[in-house]
Amino acid sequence: SAFGQRNPIYRLGGGAGIGFDYAFGGRGLLGGVFGPTSLSFGYLASNAANPTKGAGLFNGDYAAMGQLTFTPGRNLQVALNYNHGYFNRGNFGFDNGLGNGPGSLGGFTGTGVANSINGLSDGFAGFGARKVVSNSYGAQASLRLNPRFILGGWAGLTNARILGVGDARIWNYAVTLALPDLGKEGNLLGFVVGREPYLDKLEAAGSLSSFRNDQSWHLEGFYKYQLTDNISVTPGVIWVTNPNQNRDNDDIIIGTLRTTFMF
Repeated sequence: SAFGQRNPIYRLGGGAGIGFDYAFGGRGLLGGVFGPTSLSFGYLASNAANPTKGAGLFNGDYAAMGQLTFTPGRNLQVALNYNHGYFNRGNFGFDNGLGNGPGSLGGFTGTGVANSINGLSDGFAGFGARKVVSNSYGAQASLRLNPRFILGGWAGLTNARILGVGDARIWNYAVTLALPDLGKEGNLLGFVVGREPYLDKLEAAGSLSSFRNDQSWHLEGFYKYQLTDNISVTPGVIWVTNPNQNRDNDDIIIGTLRTTFMF
């Protein structure tokens, strides 16, 4: 699933941009204390090719992000990240910068309440859509307990300001388990348990700050079977409880089947 791939704060913003990565190796203070270390920066603009006002590489939606990655041991890797974003009316969402306004598919991951900030960012709350400025903080880790048992996870916090309306807080977190080469080399059994981006707090005038916050959990399991060196088949199942942060909604169970060809 989109949620199971990586921390959703990476999905705030998308499009064309630039990035670089600098590896410290084991040198300096960071390398001496935390092992091989790298620092990455990136800048993405959702409408970089659009020359109109409020768009373009520097005048429209953008996301500026940085990541510091530590490798304190051969089997342990830890990363800290930050993402600062600006989103025009109706464009905020965990959707790689595609926009969450009317006619869109909504966020790739997370509740509808979180992706629309309770309808305030996209205009569904009864007045015009609003611009959003966000600051997101994340941490993730991966620990290889042995060659066939890898434990991982992440947590992400997004503080969003709906300009002229108020402030919101969005959380997400997950624990992952991977068992590579189960059955034969190239196979992978994986599990993901966590909460997709959900609106936790909203400070706005009057009834605008009222929303449901029932715990919605994402439970996922999949098994990648390597048919040949170039073809794999991955069946899986996803169970989402209390969809859209509302226990009145029926749970969603999704069966998946993916075939991957590699050339």
